[in-house]
Amino acid sequence: MKTIFSILLLICIAGLGCKESQKQIDVPAPVLAKYKSQYPDVKKVTWEMEDGRYEAAFEGQSGEMAVQYSTDGMLVLTETEIEISALPKTVTDYFNQNKPGKKLSDPEKIVTADGAITFEVEVDNTDYLFDSAGNYTGMEKEESEEKEED
Repeated sequence: MKTIFSILLLICIAGLGCKESQKQIDVPAPVLAKYKSQYPDVKKVTWEMEDGRYEAAFEGQSGEMAVQYSTDGMLVLTETEIEISALPKTVTDYFNQNKPGKKLSDPEKIVTADGAITFEVEVDNTDYLFDSAGNYTGMEKEESEEKEED
């Protein structure tokens, strides 16, 4: 009986942790106005803070998208989910040479407000970053995985 209770308690605690990370935030009027002017037809959106910016995540015409705005409503960047086949060949070459056999997931094309393009690909809970030509520029360990390991 204690085992069942312990398992149920862990499930409840884990469930509360998930809900907390998905909690909606108060979005300033300039940010909402800019978002609504750019995406007037999108009704279902999730807002969160990322790197001190407001991020709206939603389903776009070509798949999952996210846009980030500064606190005054200026567009900072747009992330668009893409197919692995849409990545520059140098990105897949990088993984074939440095991480052979690893599964690539969640490829994204990131475009900053000034038009700079980068690509992001996840492998083993780590995001690998590439410039517009597909040259490796760095990596970031995903925050949610770091928290789970503590």
